[in-house]
Amino acid sequence: MDATPDRLLQEPEGDAAVDAGGDSPRLAGDSPKSRRTRARILGVAMRLFAEQGYHPATNAVIAEAAGLTRGAMLYHFPTREALLEAAIPFIQAERARSFERVAHQMPTGADRTDHAIDSYWRLLHEPAFVAFGELEAAARTDERLRARLRDAQAAFPEQRARILGEITGTLAALLDGNTSAHMTPAEFVALYDDNADLLREGPWSGHALEKLADNLLALDLPARAVPILTRMLSDATDPARRAEIGAKLASVQLSDGSVEAAIATLAQSDSPALTPKLNETRQILLARADAAHGDKDKAVALLHDLGTAAAADLRATILSEKADWPAATAALADLARLTLPAPPAALDETQQKIVMRLANAATLAGDKDTIIRLAADRGAAMAGGKFADAFGLMTSAPVRTTSDISRAAREIRAAKPMRATGTP
Repeated sequence: MDATPDRLLQEPEGDAAVDAGGDSPRLAGDSPKSRRTRARILGVAMRLFAEQGYHPATNAVIAEAAGLTRGAMLYHFPTREALLEAAIPFIQAERARSFERVAHQMPTGADRTDHAIDSYWRLLHEPAFVAFGELEAAARTDERLRARLRDAQAAFPEQRARILGEITGTLAALLDGNTSAHMTPAEFVALYDDNADLLREGPWSGHALEKLADNLLALDLPARAVPILTRMLSDATDPARRAEIGAKLASVQLSDGSVEAAIATLAQSDSPALTPKLNETRQILLARADAAHGDKDKAVALLHDLGTAAAADLRATILSEKADWPAATAALADLARLTLPAPPAALDETQQKIVMRLANAATLAGDKDTIIRLAADRGAAMAGGKFADAFGLMTSAPVRTTSDISRAAREIRAAKPMRATGTP
């Protein structure tokens, strides 16, 4: 007798069930034994996706691991598509159950953030989560699989929102908490990169975002730090906080050569209520931008009015680049006054460099009075140091006879390396 369509759906090898009301066979999907077999297949598929990966765990491999014949596997899942249609929601359900389980396991008195971090770390190693990750990785080059994953997630919008909220909140807490203080910049950025799809729009605190930006800058990745700092600036509402973020963003933009962007950032984040230190930082950034934009006179005037050591230092550098040696000498004299101890105190190497810069500028400016004063005030502190010979040449007597020509040549050679940058 020819097989009917209904009989073709029966599970082979005696797995068909008989209704209590008659001897007509029940469809395989309705049979308790069939449901148990399908659940076993899906559980094995999830485990093998996690252990071997999506592509190596073929239907035949899954059937063998589940203890089924090829015919029994084909009966339940005749194609790969049929298996995926059942496996994806099965894995999703397992993930949801895992979340429910850990959500109700927090010990009394435990820290919620610590519990969330520890729980999420354990969940990431469970088969359902590893298997889903393997499916997502395979879906990058498999449009049909990608569509099935989208459909499965769309079928459970509330569940998806809750699960993603839990994951994203936990990751944000991890990156924002004390644990991140023990991470290297590379580890911190790697954790973000591994979960970028979740974290890009997640509930990040400004502190965590700033950590990410700082770690990217520490790894010399300014192009990645700029959009994060831009987002922080856009989200910030407190004027002082906006000014602080704007200063950091403008600094990165200037270092990257984006002068116009830096000027726009400083203007966008300007605030009348600033601490003296933040005001100084922003004014120096604006002067750097003006100088890079070609308006060095405006930059020098801005720095002169600021009157701080950092401003005098940058002012001297800009004037040295202009080869305006008398003005550079005046700026370096201000820097020395603001940073050096009164003579005849000893000087460290950084302080000796300031003295050398001043001696160099004064020499090029022909400022004999400054040279004489430096020799008298700082000669003892410079003697025996790294710059002793060069300082001695610059502050020795001027050329009067032919015997002084060779000495003058040595002075010029000593001064040349400092002309471009104003530093030894």
